[in-house]
Amino acid sequence: MIAPSDVLLDTEQNAHRFEEPLTVLTETDPIIASLLLDNEAYLITENGIVNVREQKKYPLPGASGNIRLTAFMSDLRLIFMYTDTNELLSWSPISHAFTKNTLALPEGARVQDMGSYLTYLYVLDDATDQIYRFPRADGGFGASSVWLRESVSLEDQAKMAVNETIFLAPNENTVQAFFRGRFVKNLASPNAPFTVTSLFTYPGLANVYVLDQENKRVLVWNQDGSLIAQYFSETLADARTITVNEKTGEALVATTNTLLSFKMKLGQ
Repeated sequence: MIAPSDVLLDTEQNAHRFEEPLTVLTETDPIIASLLLDNEAYLITENGIVNVREQKKYPLPGASGNIRLTAFMSDLRLIFMYTDTNELLSWSPISHAFTKNTLALPEGARVQDMGSYLTYLYVLDDATDQIYRFPRADGGFGASSVWLRESVSLEDQAKMAVNETIFLAPNENTVQAFFRGRFVKNLASPNAPFTVTSLFTYPGLANVYVLDQENKRVLVWNQDGSLIAQYFSETLADARTITVNEKTGEALVATTNTLLSFKMKLGQ
């Protein structure tokens, strides 16, 4: 039987097959995301942070709830976590300490995603179809300002990734570029429609990445919105999130309980 991803591999532009991944780590707690800070890989689970190289876990303080979202700031060398009790915590890889941070969200806000640029925290609120920008301040973050200057309709599963440009998936089947709060363009579409399971970029990265779990592929756009590569693998059937190390060409893909490492050769 021909797998659906094999059909797309033959018909899609710039399509490649992933080699078999390396299993980096397996966790008992559900994985929320993976990230790279100072070239060190971390897993964020519902209940804490795991240093992948050391395979050492740092559990959340009691009564903090479960982690829903995460972002990191290279400038501050901090990882931020937003929990289901509406708390924002930071964690330092130097002190290994968790600290509560103030974050004055608008009343009724529903935090759908978050990201960072320099020392600003960006929060995607699908209750108001807005992105709020929070400056770093003593004890957490100061008063927010609205970032989007145009009306955007956000669905429940909207996602955001922050670079010099903010890339926004207002629904599961579209990725758009915004600059200084204004719409720039839709990213180029592949032949077969994609579903955004996870959206990733970060300041300094050359590309934008989407994990499309439904079609068992990773899509790669450059910052101009051109689709430059698609990678297919049956092992992406259970994938949930993606993080990419462009220096090593490594895609870190997390399933519910496993972190996998794939190698990419962009432009080939």
